[in-house]
Amino acid sequence: VTVQDVNDNSPVFQFSSYMVEIEENEPAGASLITVRATDHDSGSNGNITYQLLPGEGMGKFKVDPISGVVRTTAALDRDSGTGRYSFTIIAIDAGSPMLTTGVDVNVNVNDVNDCAPRFLLPSTVYPVQENRPGSTIATLLVFDCDKGPNARITYSIIEGNEGGQFDISAKGGLLVVQHPLDRENRTLYELTIQVCDSPVNKSQTLCGTTKVNITVTDDNDNSPIFNQTSYSGAIAEDAVLGQSVLQVGAMDADSPLYGIVHYEMTDPTGHFVINRTTGVVGVAAALNHEDLSVFNLMVEAVDNDPHGARRTSVGVTIAILDVNDFTPTFPKSQYTVNVSAAIMNGSQVFNLTAFDIDSTENGRITYKFVSGTSSDFTVVPSTGLVLTQQKLSVAQSPYQLTTVAADHGSPSRSSEANLTVNVLAASLAPPRFLQDITTVQYQVGDIKASDHVAQVMAITDDPSASITYSIVAVMPVTYDDGSFSVDMRRGAVFAAKDVMLSSSSRIQIIVQASSSVAGSPPSTTTVQLQRDLQQHTFLYFISPPIAVISEDAPTGSHVLMVQAKSAIKQSSPRYAIVAGNDEKFFTINRLTGNIRTLKVLDHETRNSFTISVMASDAANFSRVAIATIKIDVSNSNDNPPVWHTLPAGAVYVSEDQGDGTFIALVQASDADRSPLQYRITNQPATLFNISQKGEITRGPQPLDYERKKTYMLNVSCSDGVRTILTTVTVHVTDVNDNPPVFFPRTLSKVVAESEQPGLVIATVVATDDDSGANSEIAYSLVNNINNSIGIDNHTGVITLLKTIPYQQQVNTYFVTVRASDHGTTPRTATLILMIDILDVNDHSPEFSQSTYVFNISEAYPTGELIDTVTATDQDSNKNALLTYNVLGGSKYFSINQRTGSLYLLRSLDHEVAPVYYLNISANDDGSPQRFAYTEVVIHVLDANDNSPHFEQKVYTVGITEHVPPNKALLQVVAWDEDEGSNAAISYSIVSGDPNNVFRLDLATGILFVHRPVTIQDAGQRTVTLNIQATDGVRSHTDTAKIVIIIFSDNETNPVFTSPRYAVSVMENAPRGRFLIQVKALHPRLLSSVAIHYYFADDTPQLIRDTFSINATTGFITVRRANALDYERKIVYDFRVKAQDQSNGEREAYAKVVITLLNENEYKPIFSKPQYTFSVDVTRSVGYNVGGVVATDGDMDVIRYYFHNVSTTSVNDSLFVIDPVHGSIEVGRDLTGTKPAVLNVTVKAYDNFTTSSVNVSLIITDPSAEEVTSSPSSSTVLIAAVVIVVLFLLVVLIVVIVVLRKRSHQHKMKHRIDSNYGAMPASSSSNGGAPTATRMDSSRALLASISSAVMEHGSDSPPLNGHAIEEISMQRISSGTNSTYLPMSVGNGSAYPSGYAMGAAYPMVGHERLHEFGEEGAGEAWGGLGGGGAMDVNTMVFSKLAEIEADEHEAIMDGVRAFNDDTLSYAESIGSVARFVDELSSQAGEPLNLHQIAKQLSALGGLTLIGNVDAGSNGPSPHTPAKAAATASASASEANNYPSTDGVLSTMAPTWQSQQEVEASDLLIGDQRGGEQEPNFNLSMSDLGAPEEITLSPGETSPSKGYWSTTTSNNDQDTTVASQQAPPTVTNHEQEQRQDALDQMIDFGDEDEDERSVMTEDLTDEMRFSDYECDEV
Repeated sequence: VTVQDVNDNSPVFQFSSYMVEIEENEPAGASLITVRATDHDSGSNGNITYQLLPGEGMGKFKVDPISGVVRTTAALDRDSGTGRYSFTIIAIDAGSPMLTTGVDVNVNVNDVNDCAPRFLLPSTVYPVQENRPGSTIATLLVFDCDKGPNARITYSIIEGNEGGQFDISAKGGLLVVQHPLDRENRTLYELTIQVCDSPVNKSQTLCGTTKVNITVTDDNDNSPIFNQTSYSGAIAEDAVLGQSVLQVGAMDADSPLYGIVHYEMTDPTGHFVINRTTGVVGVAAALNHEDLSVFNLMVEAVDNDPHGARRTSVGVTIAILDVNDFTPTFPKSQYTVNVSAAIMNGSQVFNLTAFDIDSTENGRITYKFVSGTSSDFTVVPSTGLVLTQQKLSVAQSPYQLTTVAADHGSPSRSSEANLTVNVLAASLAPPRFLQDITTVQYQVGDIKASDHVAQVMAITDDPSASITYSIVAVMPVTYDDGSFSVDMRRGAVFAAKDVMLSSSSRIQIIVQASSSVAGSPPSTTTVQLQRDLQQHTFLYFISPPIAVISEDAPTGSHVLMVQAKSAIKQSSPRYAIVAGNDEKFFTINRLTGNIRTLKVLDHETRNSFTISVMASDAANFSRVAIATIKIDVSNSNDNPPVWHTLPAGAVYVSEDQGDGTFIALVQASDADRSPLQYRITNQPATLFNISQKGEITRGPQPLDYERKKTYMLNVSCSDGVRTILTTVTVHVTDVNDNPPVFFPRTLSKVVAESEQPGLVIATVVATDDDSGANSEIAYSLVNNINNSIGIDNHTGVITLLKTIPYQQQVNTYFVTVRASDHGTTPRTATLILMIDILDVNDHSPEFSQSTYVFNISEAYPTGELIDTVTATDQDSNKNALLTYNVLGGSKYFSINQRTGSLYLLRSLDHEVAPVYYLNISANDDGSPQRFAYTEVVIHVLDANDNSPHFEQKVYTVGITEHVPPNKALLQVVAWDEDEGSNAAISYSIVSGDPNNVFRLDLATGILFVHRPVTIQDAGQRTVTLNIQATDGVRSHTDTAKIVIIIFSDNETNPVFTSPRYAVSVMENAPRGRFLIQVKALHPRLLSSVAIHYYFADDTPQLIRDTFSINATTGFITVRRANALDYERKIVYDFRVKAQDQSNGEREAYAKVVITLLNENEYKPIFSKPQYTFSVDVTRSVGYNVGGVVATDGDMDVIRYYFHNVSTTSVNDSLFVIDPVHGSIEVGRDLTGTKPAVLNVTVKAYDNFTTSSVNVSLIITDPSAEEVTSSPSSSTVLIAAVVIVVLFLLVVLIVVIVVLRKRSHQHKMKHRIDSNYGAMPASSSSNGGAPTATRMDSSRALLASISSAVMEHGSDSPPLNGHAIEEISMQRISSGTNSTYLPMSVGNGSAYPSGYAMGAAYPMVGHERLHEFGEEGAGEAWGGLGGGGAMDVNTMVFSKLAEIEADEHEAIMDGVRAFNDDTLSYAESIGSVARFVDELSSQAGEPLNLHQIAKQLSALGGLTLIGNVDAGSNGPSPHTPAKAAATASASASEANNYPSTDGVLSTMAPTWQSQQEVEASDLLIGDQRGGEQEPNFNLSMSDLGAPEEITLSPGETSPSKGYWSTTTSNNDQDTTVASQQAPPTVTNHEQEQRQDALDQMIDFGDEDEDERSVMTEDLTDEMRFSDYECDEV
């Protein structure tokens, strides 16, 4: 009972789902994974293909339908796409109906750092107010399409941040002001911000940059600045009111919002005013240079800040220009001076000095004499110094001089003074002062002790006199208290102590000069100290201009003490703050100048103040001085940090965020600018970290939403003294990490195309292990069938919305159903719904053309595709499955029944048939079938497939020396079977004429003498020209030779045209076959001297018997039929001679070599005579039903085809045959086919011959059920008759089995006889032994033949059947014991040359055994050299099995008795000889006949010993041996046998049971008694092809040896044998063998009919029973 498979198992994937990872930068075509599914069904039901369903994977992935390899179809981009793909792959079997299974493939696309971070705003401008360190500018947003560490970014400022003015948080991107900005210094900063990601491999870091422009907005942090540090101007004292004096100018660096300046001026005297807008200072009251020549004023520049204007003051000095309103005045109008009469010419007499309180030119005085003795004196104009011009005379004394002092004013003013000069005697002249009064102007103030007051100097006209100085009086007397002193030598007046002076003080100091000359009177002069009219209002500060005070100083703290001094001792300056104190932070004590604070100062609000302090004279407020004081407020840590950046609320972080992920930014600022430190005080750093910039990031420890959902982070910020706290709430968000799951994963539904809307197709259900929204599932369709189906989002019910029409291209739809949860990032699962749309067969096939025309060259190779005819069918499945056939068949062309491809079966010949017409049909497999027809016209184009052929291969011509040029010698002719240009032939000389002595006409082939030639010129007597004939396009060529023999005038002996002649001939050449012509030329070319040809005298007789030579023509032919035998001799070489008939002594010799060729002569042979295959109707199209195998001894390519094209099974394409492999497949759907037996004929064609075989195709239907019903009376009667018939059949079978069993036992009795294999009593050496049976005698005969063959030796010529007959009959007639078979291994000396013991057996084609019966011959397998496994061993077993089978049939039929011992040795030997010849002809060469003899001997004298394996079936000669066989020695007991080493013979086994002996225990032993020990082990693997047998030595003693075989029972087995050691052959034995050869009997001339009778008798007598054959 054969159980046929039904497609009841769906494919099963190796895993329930697949997870794979891939880098996003992998190129398209990258291999991801291989999905594998298995199907427990068999045949096409188990053939699986894979398909990717529509969904996320479409366009991105593909799956190989056969291998299941999943590859990418495009480069995946983790950044622009998704990081995870989920798609479904289905496995579809090829059953009917198809079954599918789906599996999810989840692809995680690993991020590759291929995306540089980029700023969302590529370039931005931010305004920032100056003087706001720590202020936030902006948070720069960056996008990085990478993930994980590749998207973890770090910010930095790489350009434009000179001085570190700005800072950016590395994680959060918060840009802040690090240090105060100054808009007035720089209004624009262009920062380059860089952001870089943080891949694990730092070398792969990618960065992006942006430009951030920061504009600094104004703060009123700049006071107005005057364009000069001080201003001075001058105006005439007579200037009118309102007249401009000067203009001050100030700029404010602040923007116009704060930088517009106005001016204010402080003038206590009220003499000047200032324009508020322009800064022009003008006269407000009458001026008097002499009253106040310089005004020191203060002007303030004030900005326009409404909330607190800033002020800057500057000093303005206005000089009152003098008008010449004063006349120069001498202190006295009359001066008298005494001089010595010894005064020298040019000496100083007196210094007249006038005073003018005007200034500049108005006060510059020039002196001159206007009357008197001006010739004796002169006056220096600029100084008024009077000098002598000549010697003075006492007699002329006194001299009167009038001097005028005039200023340079306009108009000039002047006054006069009189000078009287008395000339006295030298001894009476006192020292004289050059000035009568020395006036010293002083400023109001004190004179300190040791201050130099004035310098007086007196002179004397006596060079030897010295002068001393002293003070004689000081007025007023209040100062005559030792307040002054004079240097008695130099005349320098000093203050002896501090002297307080007032503006009204006028002091006169009388200084006396005394001469050292005795009697010389003293002289006096007056030093007058008086107020400096120009500087009498001067005040000045002596205190430092800067002060520092801490911001934490309490109100009223001392800041600075300012002091001003006046030239007036009695002056008491009054102080006031006149500028810079608008907010009243400071106050000054008006009397002491002590400055104190009025308010608490704040460094962070204002870190410095600039105030103006004015000091004024209490007596006269017009005398003022102004000082600018800078007060710096030093910082103290008096401000706590202040949070300025905090999260707006709670922050959220996903539980899958990794280490370093930025969470939030907290930042504080400190007005004191103290460094700040941040800490998270209540969480470990493994969870959260905070940087010193306030960036809160994730730690390395993962978060778990299920364990903890919220973290309260206590964040502290400290400036080292003060600490502030805040709390950041971090919520951990859940990750949707569980996708929905469908069960089952796939659904298959069938919908007829006629179904109406509303049909519920299926209901799908998915579950999700998440909770909340993450577990809520919504259903949707990823793809649809033209919107023909719909799904309920909540229930998953799929319904038909509209009718789905059947389409030819698509009849199965795969709809992907998606289940999505409601997570933030939804996760999905897909289910595959396969919907089959049923079709109706309503279309016939249609060929694409009504007629196909193909052109092929006649040289087109066989087996190649010609072209394809194509038909289409708009139906689908089996309705569209087309089968192509060539109607009527064709031996030249075949068509692939599935593809319509036409192939060339046999070579074409344009010259034979230029065109072929084929009728092609195409039918579908629908019900009913539909057909289409077309015609194919194949034109065979001519090809240059024929080479030109010379009419002769060798042309011979003789010439004499000195032949004239252009002499025509001969014409060569070649022909070509092609047509047209392919047959155009040209001739040329290829070689042999280096001197161009000859010329061959290109077109005619006529050979000319080109120039005169001599033997000396030619270099040799014989010139051989190699000529060539070339045809058309493909330039095929043929070559020939022209042998030119040059004779001299005195030549006498003939000369052969070639020293050596060679020819090849087929071995079966018949008697008289022409082989070659030898030819010689006579020197006298034109004479009638005849030359005859003979074998050389030393030619062997074998040559003379084999070949003949025509004495006249030199033709060498085959002498007798069957004389040439390739297997016996291949090459014949001998000499021939040419003899001059006019003179027998004139002769020449040449060598002849004849080589035999082996003829190709076999036809295809099928491995069986009959094939039977069974197939059930459930098998799908393409199912392999079975196969036929044919082999060809010629090694030709074999093509298979159905021969009986009229058979229904072929016409309707139920079955098709593969033309190359011979496999028979189901051609169309068998569903509905009734059980039947179809007999078809298969032809095997080898391009020359064909063979046929019958194939029975049994169609079964396993689904057919036996129909049972109530038995009727007729049914019972029929059943009774059937039972009786069956009973009789059983009885008959039992009888036959018993008879066959008895026959077998009868033979087994003789097998175990101790004298088994002996000769009959008349010729046996064992006189008392029983007579052998007929079968035993047959085996003895075979052993005798084998022994004789082995004795033939390896040095003798190859054996054939005829030789075997002669040797065997000789041994029979001489009484030699045929059961003794000497063997030899080692160097193989007992085998024919070229063979050794281990060589592979030659393969024998089985069909050539027709002489033994055509029916039995086909049972063998394989062929010569082919793919079969039949060796000589198997062939012998097969043949002998057939012989014994025939014998048993004869016995069972009563033709022959059980004990019929009669045996015709001659008949048997003749049959075996024919058998051996058949084997030889199949091999194509002499077989290893010693190997055959060994097998025959083994069969003629087998010894079967050992246990019986009841389960063993033994090898079959019908099938190739494929299983390993191991031959091993076994032990047995034997007795009464001669002890001869190396001899095979029969022996008596020792049975261990009474069961039948199986071939697996086959043993061939030696003939000695005693225990047998194993010597060799022989192992072979796969005996299906010729294998080399390897012998490995076992343990043995030198005196023992035997053969053993073991056949393993493994499906198909074989039996092999080996031998221990070669025998020793004596000279006497060799002589006996030679005698036997000499006495061979030749049966070759026996009548053919008689031989046939002998063959039939032998086959009847030597066949084994069927039972025994099975054993073998």
